[in-house]
Amino acid sequence: MRTSPAIWLAACLLQANLVFSDLVGFGLHPFKIYCASACQWALQAYPLECSEKIPKGFLGRATTSSECKANDTAWLTTLAWCLHVKCRAHRMSELQAFWETDATRDMTNFGNTGTPVPPKWSYEESLQQITEPPRKMPVDTTTVLNFTALVPEIEYQAQLNTALGVTKEQETGAEYGVIILVTGFGIPIILTWLYHLPFTSGLLSKITPYLTQPSSIGTYSVRSLPFLFGNAPTIGQAAYIAIFFIINIVLMSVNYQSMQPHLYYPGESMEIKAYIFYRTGIASYALLPLLILFASRNNVLLLWLTNWSHATYLLLHRWVARLFVLHALVHSFLALPIFLPQQAVVDSDYWAWGVVAAVLCVAILFASVLPLRRWSYELFLVTHVVLSVILVVGLWYHVVLWIGLDSYGYETWIYAACAVWFFDRAARVGKVLKNGVRRSKVTDLGNGYIRVDIPRASFANDGPGLHVYAYFPTLSLWRPWENHPFSIVPTSLMSRVERQRPEQSSGSSSPTAKESGVHINVHDVEKHHGLRDTASAPLETGITLLIKKSMGITKHLKATDGLLTLMDGPYHNTSTREIRHCDRLLLIGGGIGITSLLPWIASHPNIKLFWSVKESARCLVEEVQGLLSEIEKDVRVGRRLDISRLLEQEADVGYCNIGVVVSGPGGLCDDVRAAVVAVGKKGSTSFELDVDACGNTEEHCGPGCNPAFGLCDIPASSTFRTVTQQPATSCQKTETVFRTSITNVTQTVNKTEIVERTVLLFSTSTVLQTSTILQTNTIAASTMATVTVIRTVTVSDYYNWKPRYRAGDKDCNYDCDDNEDGGEPGHQDWDDNCYCYQNSDRYQADHGDCDENYHYYRKNHAQENNPDEDKDENKEWGRDN
Repeated sequence: MRTSPAIWLAACLLQANLVFSDLVGFGLHPFKIYCASACQWALQAYPLECSEKIPKGFLGRATTSSECKANDTAWLTTLAWCLHVKCRAHRMSELQAFWETDATRDMTNFGNTGTPVPPKWSYEESLQQITEPPRKMPVDTTTVLNFTALVPEIEYQAQLNTALGVTKEQETGAEYGVIILVTGFGIPIILTWLYHLPFTSGLLSKITPYLTQPSSIGTYSVRSLPFLFGNAPTIGQAAYIAIFFIINIVLMSVNYQSMQPHLYYPGESMEIKAYIFYRTGIASYALLPLLILFASRNNVLLLWLTNWSHATYLLLHRWVARLFVLHALVHSFLALPIFLPQQAVVDSDYWAWGVVAAVLCVAILFASVLPLRRWSYELFLVTHVVLSVILVVGLWYHVVLWIGLDSYGYETWIYAACAVWFFDRAARVGKVLKNGVRRSKVTDLGNGYIRVDIPRASFANDGPGLHVYAYFPTLSLWRPWENHPFSIVPTSLMSRVERQRPEQSSGSSSPTAKESGVHINVHDVEKHHGLRDTASAPLETGITLLIKKSMGITKHLKATDGLLTLMDGPYHNTSTREIRHCDRLLLIGGGIGITSLLPWIASHPNIKLFWSVKESARCLVEEVQGLLSEIEKDVRVGRRLDISRLLEQEADVGYCNIGVVVSGPGGLCDDVRAAVVAVGKKGSTSFELDVDACGNTEEHCGPGCNPAFGLCDIPASSTFRTVTQQPATSCQKTETVFRTSITNVTQTVNKTEIVERTVLLFSTSTVLQTSTILQTNTIAASTMATVTVIRTVTVSDYYNWKPRYRAGDKDCNYDCDDNEDGGEPGHQDWDDNCYCYQNSDRYQADHGDCDENYHYYRKNHAQENNPDEDKDENKEWGRDN
């Protein structure tokens, strides 16, 4: 049963109230009566007759034990008289309470520390012991106090200003620290809940293309900035960061009040510097719980209270860390001129731990830069955790050795940070124990792609947008703790339609995905002989992971039937509520990113899949093509998707809102984000975007230059003119651009025409020639590359066709669309299928695919052996007539 977010919020507020009650100014008050504390501190420097020695304490102040004070007549009578004169505004009961708890407290360090010893007389009894007028206090603080004395006014005022000023600044710092912390986690909650209010949701959806979706720096988001400078936030994320920084800067800059004379900080300038020193130190401690919270997998904000993604919180974690270090550095640099002249402070243990903490802050920051994370993520992770633990220990000792516990509540921030960390770690262990030990089946799909089937996962059918952190302890004895996040696919979904692999025979090969070209059209119907319906098979409750081997633990994965597997999860990538409610859902994937898209197939009634993969990932296409048999799709191998065009086409249909889920390499994710923003701004259709950047080594295919290009989709009854190959100017040296012309186009074109073409490919800077295209049923022979194409054509295909690629035009990736970014303006691809093919991808000897309908055959197969076979089931070609 899912706990209500309101209950979780109430629990968080209750816990926050308990935590804040231990902060100075909230529930903790180090000085109960300031005038009484000032009297006590003014007497602290003088030794008593019972003092065995006078050790040097904070800032050189002399100290005396509580037992000595409790039984010394001069101490008790002098303190009682000072309270009687300076604290007339307080009731007798208040003064008596102070007397019982604080009159004999050990004041070795600044603040009311130590356990008091009950004095031998009460406050009233001590006053009664004064039988003669008090005398002036000795000027020499080494003189033993053995009579009832008058506290010097200047000393008393300095002590009062010090107590009031320092405590007021500590209270202000704690108050501002709470504001910083509440702002940090409150903004995501407020914005999430505002989105669901009826009078604000419409407005927020309109500003989405301008605020939450676009990147703040060009199109960089998932991709790193140049020189691996990090990731650019979206405009919405940048607004959060800017607001948070501004709040911190403002709170560190206002509401300072000088109170001179001051015992520790003579001069207004020195006093204000000291107060900035205090406040920035408190701010650093206040940011610590937020810093750990944003980095946690089991982030309460992420799991229950907001719809922000884990990737967003990780980005904010890095910015909060930078702000944390900024506060720490300001605190440290201001401490140097204030305390370096005081050798007792510099030699103290709390100063040493402060130096350790400051150095670790800077070390952790620089050890977390993107180049180092990419170089060795596991090394970064281990050092990050170890140094962070030492940092927290250093922060603990820095305050405990300074003023002890329960003085100003600094330790409260550390308690809160540790509670967040231990909650996250305990939740991870709990999830691993709940999921239990599993034995997984690992299948090698080829080319570095692996399928891992993990049985009996209770969350297998919990819906899309889930991932788990998988442990494979036996793969590496040196790093059994290593784990990585993987998007999950229900094994039952993978088994719904199972592909039956055709057997290979000598001398010929069956048509496979590799032979059939680079494009699976949205209207394709999979061949029945290649699929086996397994709907009647028992429903499996396991999950399937599709993995591309990388530099970590996954490089050791190999085929086996019993791999020891532990799982921490599941975790949501982000909230799926808004996406599910869209009228239309577009799934856009690149490479191994298809894994997080597959669960959506069974989660929305109106979807369309666009998937682009490298040639080396054909095995991945083959593995999941059965699952894609009943959905609208556009799958391309070796070619990139035209994101802007496909989004514009979907928006033109007239949907009110369209959900877009993109998963894949950073380039693809950033292209989709930019396209969604551009299309969303132009029309009335609103877009919900969910970006899931897969952390694999798969690069997005294109744009780029290729070794050779084939020519295809040239209509029958046409001729090629001889064209001289032009040297490339804006691409790699092996790219060429061609010019074609069409002649003798007539209305007598047969609808089921068999076209054959022989293409002779030569090296760069030579002449490309083609034979005249013949209307024949014979197979042409060539020592170079023979491409035989069966093409279903209509008369309308020819009339509006114009040449697109002209010699010298710089269309490096053969864009083949109508966006006027290649060829002459207005020239278009004659059949609008945007196909420009690489020789290595589509045109191979004895087979090819030159259109979007999966029309393909092998030599001596469809034409000679079985002329009646209808390869694409449209009954428009392949028969004897």
